[in-house]
Amino acid sequence: MHTQEELLKYGNAIGRLLHKLEIGGGNYLTDHQLYIAKGKLKDITKNPKLAGFTSGEIVYEDGHKWKQGNSRYRENEWNLSITTDDGKIVNLITVKIGNGGIDSITFSDPKVKKYTKLYRPFLNDIMDIVDQLYGSD
Repeated sequence: MHTQEELLKYGNAIGRLLHKLEIGGGNYLTDHQLYIAKGKLKDITKNPKLAGFTSGEIVYEDGHKWKQGNSRYRENEWNLSITTDDGKIVNLITVKIGNGGIDSITFSDPKVKKYTKLYRPFLNDIMDIVDQLYGSD
């Protein structure tokens, strides 16, 4: 089974098995643009944040952006940045992702560290995405 169509054909059984074993989909499913949610296989392309993650960039309406340096979702370092009015890109938060989820969170700017509540939605997004793609359901 090496295609998304074949995996989806047996999606219910695969989803139940992974759910029962408490295993996330991991790299194999994401390579086929799939993830597991509530014990079922789902198409990543139908979830904008997951699709953005696998393409290497998640962009928000307010100008903030999670970006992976090489535009490869398997790279372990993601930066939350914003472009200032004068066109300068400012990195605010760096998140390192390992096999077991998020390994570390580093605040690049003292103001960001002081006002972490303002950035909680962005951190929650990246944590939810990592959990959906690699955590158990």
